[in-house]
Amino acid sequence: MFVEARIFSHIMKKSLSLCFLIFSAQQVFTQTVILEIKGNKLSDFIKIEENLGSERIKNKNFHAVESGIAQPIEYRRKETGIPDLLVYYFYREKDSSISYIQYEWLDRNFRGENEIVKKTRSEAELLNGRYDQLYKKLTAIYGKSDSEEQKSAIERIDTEIFKRKSIWKKEGNYGVELYTVISNIYKKEGMITIRPTFTLRMYIYDFTD
Repeated sequence: MFVEARIFSHIMKKSLSLCFLIFSAQQVFTQTVILEIKGNKLSDFIKIEENLGSERIKNKNFHAVESGIAQPIEYRRKETGIPDLLVYYFYREKDSSISYIQYEWLDRNFRGENEIVKKTRSEAELLNGRYDQLYKKLTAIYGKSDSEEQKSAIERIDTEIFKRKSIWKKEGNYGVELYTVISNIYKKEGMITIRPTFTLRMYIYDFTD
């Protein structure tokens, strides 16, 4: 069972105090999720990743971003039972302040684009369990989400696409979006191919100019 651990304040500024660490009694890993990004610089987050022992990786993809936002700095953190976490820091070119952070658990990041990989029920439940843990923490901090969506059920991933999405909208242009898509479906419909997917993403954004 995941439990909240105390904040590692010695590796981050006081303004980053809304981070939390997730520990598993069955797995040896620590994941830090930053919830407060307003007013913080890219260098603050680089320091956090270095203290966590994350691997800085080369940006392999071009990301569509608004004018003034740089291509992200990316880090990889090891996981057990679910895809490794990739963290993308999108920052403003003018002052290196953070525009938004993307946390991504996506198996396609670590295999061939066209490789067909189906997941077991237990693997699907592990990823959905991480969604639950993030959801509970966000709800504890921000209250009830402003938007909820769920389609299908985790036990039907062989025949249906399981989706969950939650959004918290805070003051100004600040917010959090959490979603997962899990499916073992593989089929071709004309020129469209539907492939198995195993995805969990969370966005922390501050779109203030």
